[in-house]
Amino acid sequence: MTECEIKKDIIVNGRKLTLAPGGKGKIKRSGLNYLKNIEYIVYTFDQPLHGYDCILLMFFRVDEKAQEAASKNVVPGGKGVTLIKTPHIDGRTGNIHPGVGYVDENRKDKVAQLVLARKTGKKPGSHAGPNTPEIEETDDIYNYGPKTKVHKSCYYPRIDGKEPKNDWRYEFLKEAWEKIFSPAISSGK
Repeated sequence: MTECEIKKDIIVNGRKLTLAPGGKGKIKRSGLNYLKNIEYIVYTFDQPLHGYDCILLMFFRVDEKAQEAASKNVVPGGKGVTLIKTPHIDGRTGNIHPGVGYVDENRKDKVAQLVLARKTGKKPGSHAGPNTPEIEETDDIYNYGPKTKVHKSCYYPRIDGKEPKNDWRYEFLKEAWEKIFSPAISSGK
C-alpha cells in the first residue's frame, strides 16, 4: 500500500477515522534515534472509543517471541525509550519495541498489523500506544506492571494469533482492517 493508496477517511463502527499526517505533511511517520526504523501511519477518531482515540498502522508484525523478549525490559514512564537498541516495552504507551534487528528483518512494504491506541502527547498520534492501566486483570491482557497493561486484542492480527468472539476491540480492528484495505468503490465513470 503506497501513500497515495491510503484512504483519507473511513467509517468504522459508526466512527469517522481520519488520516493524521505526520511531520512535513507526510503520511508515514517514524520513531527517533534507535526507533527511527519503525515506520507507521496514524488514523485518529472523531470521538474516543472507550478511551482509545487512534489506530497505528505498523509496517511489521510483532510475534509472540518478540513480545516476550521485549516484556523482560519495561522502561518506566517512557523515558529514554528511543535510546535503547534492545527489545523493550515503553512503560508510558505500552508499545512493544522489538529491537532494531527485528524491525529491519520483519519490515514489510505494506501494513502488517494494526494497534488500537490512545495518545499521550499533544499532537494527533504522538506518543500513542495501547496502554490501558485501569483495565482489570484477566487472561486476555499483557501485564507489564502496575501502570502498564495492554489488552491482547489491541493488536490486529493478534500477537497470539487467536480470533476471539465477542471482543469489541478485536471486532473494531478487524472492521478497520477490512475498510482500510478494501478496494475503492468505483463511481462508474
